[in-house]
Amino acid sequence: MAISNKGYALAELRKYADAISCFDKAIEIKPDHPLSFFGKGDVLGRFAKFEEAISCFDKAIELKPDYYEAFVNKGVSLSYINKYKEAISCFDKAIEINLTILKHFLIRVLLLTN
Repeated sequence: MAISNKGYALAELRKYADAISCFDKAIEIKPDHPLSFFGKGDVLGRFAKFEEAISCFDKAIELKPDYYEAFVNKGVSLSYINKYKEAISCFDKAIEINLTILKHFLIRVLLLTN
């Protein structure tokens, strides 16, 4: 969806308010588009609006239950608000959906511990 893609481009340019507006328009036009909810959640997370971001990731997951990236980002947002058990559940679900993500988590852990 073009308007959603514009939102991602604006987010990369750090024009976050404009990006959120694009994602809102995309959601209004096509409320069953999980990528728009994911993008909005990602931008909200950059603003430390973690509760709102989690709601967006939840909607993305509702629309696309195998959306492992949404589980990962939801887990990250949950960890920022100290909901570690829920975060771990999200990471577990992401790994269950896409086992290759485990490799990325393990590499991250190794880098953080060195």
